Amino acid sequence: MRRIVDLFRFPDAPRLVSRWFWTLALIDLALVALFLALRLMQGFDMIPRIPPRLDIFSDTGLPERFNHAKWAGIAFLLLLTFHRLRVPALLAMSVLFLLILADDSMRLHERGSEALAILWPNMPTFGMTRAEAGEVTTWSLLGAVVVPILAWGFLSTPRDWWPRIRWPMLGFAGILFFAIGMDVAQQPLWFIDNQAIFYWGKLGLGLIEDTGEAVFGSLTLAYCIGLWHLHARASEPVHAPAE
Repeated sequence: MRRIVDLFRFPDAPRLVSRWFWTLALIDLALVALFLALRLMQGFDMIPRIPPRLDIFSDTGLPERFNHAKWAGIAFLLLLTFHRLRVPALLAMSVLFLLILADDSMRLHERGSEALAILWPNMPTFGMTRAEAGEVTTWSLLGAVVVPILAWGFLSTPRDWWPRIRWPMLGFAGILFFAIGMDVAQQPLWFIDNQAIFYWGKLGLGLIEDTGEAVFGSLTLAYCIGLWHLHARASEPVHAPAE
């Protein structure tokens, strides 16, 4: 955390980033803790089921909606900062997080997988299920759109700016690691006959995945708030960090 906030020269920025990060992260952890408490109550037959709005694994639950708000906030703040500074990498990363928001909220990779199953019935799966192969193919197509934009953004940005703009990219890398890495880690569980291991493994890895995504999203949003706060105070647009 200190390495992140040390990038700021404005004296209020470190405190601002820390305050926002811990506020957002505590909300993330509170939602996880509430889900675990409800899961425990369900296990003891105290409640018939977990309310969908509080289910951390639900695509329409409050935890997922909170993540959607983060992706939207990150994209919006990066776009505002780009408008102020005209740093191309900020615009490219805004597009990246808009794509994350679209994929999460509209289930692009799941819908893409379903469409591919219809349009490409003989699609090679390379040992994966058809659904998994379709999702990987859809992600690849989305990557083919966003990677050139990111490449343009970073190559068009002065190198003096790279130390500051790398943090949203590292935040994205963390989100990607938990989103895809934990999915991959869950695959061997499907070949285990022991129901207890399967249940607890899926639950544990799923919680790690969703909690990791949420915390890295909070960290990235906090940094973007600090970056905007820092440069919104400037009297004139700045195209590169002052030496």
